[in-house]
Amino acid sequence: MGRCGRCSEDNPERAKFCWNCAAPLAGSELPPRQVRKLVTVVFCDVTGSTALGELLDPETMRAIMGRYFEIARRTLESHGGTVEKFIGDAVMA
Repeated sequence: MGRCGRCSEDNPERAKFCWNCAAPLAGSELPPRQVRKLVTVVFCDVTGSTALGELLDPETMRAIMGRYFEIARRTLESHGGTVEKFIGDAVMA
């Protein structure tokens, strides 16, 4: 017998759904539905950031990059985008 995880009803082994509450029983889950989506990937980085980092104090460079990342995130999200990650001086969205 298979016990329902939702209502604890005992069900016969051949049951794919609980006979009491209709919840799927363990082992009877359907495979995830695949969906095709059209996406745009944006990758951008700061030109000359290595040279700039060599000229500036590390805290100053960190503050500049923090502002850059915040503006990039705000701009991308305002267009319906999602920032995936920040890597060094790069943004992937």
